[in-house]
Amino acid sequence: MPGHSTRREFAVYIVVARRAHGCEFFLYVGKTGDNRSGCNPVISRAGNHFSYNEIHSQVRNKVPDHQLYDYEYFYVTSDTYDPENRKSKVDVINEMERAANRALQSRLPAALIACLLNRYKGAAYIGGAESAARSNLMTPERKRLITDLIDAVVDHIDSFNTELRERRPR
Repeated sequence: MPGHSTRREFAVYIVVARRAHGCEFFLYVGKTGDNRSGCNPVISRAGNHFSYNEIHSQVRNKVPDHQLYDYEYFYVTSDTYDPENRKSKVDVINEMERAANRALQSRLPAALIACLLNRYKGAAYIGGAESAARSNLMTPERKRLITDLIDAVVDHIDSFNTELRERRPR
């Protein structure tokens, strides 16, 4: 566990749950800092995903036979927790999570979209003013962070097929 995973920062993360020694996998996009009592570190959120409290354990609840998978967390942080400016930072992290989910969906082949356990559907109508406000939250730096995150996850997923090809007898 790297030390930076223990910092109290707003973060967007992607969990890659991969069946041990295979290419079957699931993806989950999440964030830290959206609860009312503050902002937990990424490592705390990772642990909560496997608790037996059904409210916190989305990954354990959604991955069948979860103990047969290995898990990797990819994440980027945007801001440190500040109770004075919490609301504006929650708005930013919510938009970053939506952006990551949409970007991941756009980069996955159609056959793999079902692997994303919590697809962003964008089903609610968002008016012009709200849409513009959300768009303005995604600064060039935040867009770069999300692009780097998605690139890392897609590269990781692409490595599964390479590993399997390399293990096949010739």
